[in-house]
Amino acid sequence: MKFLCRFFYVCALIASVLLCACGGGGSTSSPAVAVDTGCYPLTQTAGADPLQNYQWHLKNNGSTYYFASNLPASGASNNFDLNLPAAWSSTSGQNINVTVVDTGMEVKHEDLANNVVCSGSYNFITSTNNPTNTTTTGDHGTSVAGLIAGVANNSVGISGIAPKANLRAYNVLQSQSYTNYAISFGSSSAYGGAPTSDVFNFSAGTDSLSLSSPDTTYDAAFNNTITLRSGKGALLVKSAGNGFSGMSLSSESDTTCRASGVTCQNVNQDTDNTLYSTLVVAAVDADSKSSSYSSAGSAIWVSGFGGEFGYDTSVNATYTASSVNNKPALVTTDQSGCSAGYVRSAATSKNLLDKGDGSSTLNANCNYMASFNGTSSAAPTVTGVIALMLQTNSSLTWRDVRHILASTARKVQPTQPVITTTSYFGGSSFTLEQGWTTNSAGFNFHNYYGFGLVDASAAVTAAGSYVAGSLGTFASITQTLTPGNTAAMTIPAASTTGLPLSFSMTGMTTVEQAEFTLYVGSGYLPYCNQVELTSPGGTKSILFNMNSAHTSASTAGIRLLSNAFYGETAAGTWTLKVINRCSSPAQILSTTLGQKLVLRGH
Repeated sequence: MKFLCRFFYVCALIASVLLCACGGGGSTSSPAVAVDTGCYPLTQTAGADPLQNYQWHLKNNGSTYYFASNLPASGASNNFDLNLPAAWSSTSGQNINVTVVDTGMEVKHEDLANNVVCSGSYNFITSTNNPTNTTTTGDHGTSVAGLIAGVANNSVGISGIAPKANLRAYNVLQSQSYTNYAISFGSSSAYGGAPTSDVFNFSAGTDSLSLSSPDTTYDAAFNNTITLRSGKGALLVKSAGNGFSGMSLSSESDTTCRASGVTCQNVNQDTDNTLYSTLVVAAVDADSKSSSYSSAGSAIWVSGFGGEFGYDTSVNATYTASSVNNKPALVTTDQSGCSAGYVRSAATSKNLLDKGDGSSTLNANCNYMASFNGTSSAAPTVTGVIALMLQTNSSLTWRDVRHILASTARKVQPTQPVITTTSYFGGSSFTLEQGWTTNSAGFNFHNYYGFGLVDASAAVTAAGSYVAGSLGTFASITQTLTPGNTAAMTIPAASTTGLPLSFSMTGMTTVEQAEFTLYVGSGYLPYCNQVELTSPGGTKSILFNMNSAHTSASTAGIRLLSNAFYGETAAGTWTLKVINRCSSPAQILSTTLGQKLVLRGH
């Protein structure tokens, strides 16, 4: 059973926090809701948002003051930002319902209040419709909500990417149970408005050294989203993870992944990322490079902006100047006042905006921050773009939106180097991580970026002319191999030939996702092995890199997902290869459970 107390990806600069308020709140019957609708609209004066010029993800003109010592290297020459549509003032997410599934959301915040839906949220601790977090050290959900739908042109603060979208929130990360997760993802109309949501943002995930088997009950809570919107399906946008350079549960194997240059945390380690309903988002910085912390893997769909750490050594010399520390993070909402939030009087100032003593001329009330980062930031930048797309064409299904994002994403860092090693296999060069791959259907894919960096203008334009439902009926085909004996299932040591397994697939035309369940024997060490899948069209996807930081694996099955084959022909022979660099102990796949390949598509 999956342990429901979960790490969530706060900003990468803040240590991951384990929320262990398991159980609590929620039942399938109608709740006793106290009188607090979570609705506190404000009377505000129309005018420019004073911090919008510093939101480089909205408009990166290369000369913007970033509240950090270093400007992006690319700057004005490349203008890496979301490329918002020219008609952004009118295509602003109006009437699109976005739900933030997180730690909460400050519904009275001056830059959120007028987009908050009355009685649309739920607090599992207080049993009210007000999900405001009572912690005073920063509320992750409030910062996420600002990136998505901070109110525009109200003379204060920032602007969200979809500044007229409707905001809802569920503080499930403060009170975790199967029931509460199901409610948060739209299973019941009795707890706020999740069933009417168009997009869910879940900037959270697990951080573990073990590879777990999926939990079908938890999977069902996530997959419920594709039944919403009168069958068109809601989008579930999730952060990929912040474990590229190491995970919060330190391990000696972290040293190996860092030395090899591969991701320490593979995106496929988190079973939430390997659900077909989940749109997983990686992070890039203001140079369009993969953010230093952004976990890599074949389950990523696209990339959004996460930035780096936003430290300014001229403000606080305790921060060591480096290529990532001093690059900009994102500017967004923080808990109100200088006595609470990431920016507060008791916290260390990170840059000129994040001065919790109230001395910042643009943040005297400490209501904002310029150091929000992580894939927690990247996910809401994509969520905001999806809200713009759905306002343009509300008929789009969840698969239509994903197709458009894959088709319009930008191929950033086209010369991203291949990672190889000569440390194993007799000194022969071996590829640990591929560069950009163009599959036989013409889609570009990379384990760092998915299909690439989201392009808001291109996506919104494509959405406007797209015929909803063009992908046809969603279907799947499965083949499970007959288990072999120990000799047949032993992965050859120190051999690039590895253990090849063939799957003959028929009954479906076009691939959208490939899902492989790896069943292993006892004593299997993930960091010894690399798992690769090759399609009939010749596209190879690395599902799991050797030298990761994972030290154990469930024998009940490890679900690995790849989006690299999107649009390819499904029928034909698919080849799975497991390669072992360790001479001992022997690495053996299960002799009682057959390896399983599932293709989903149309």
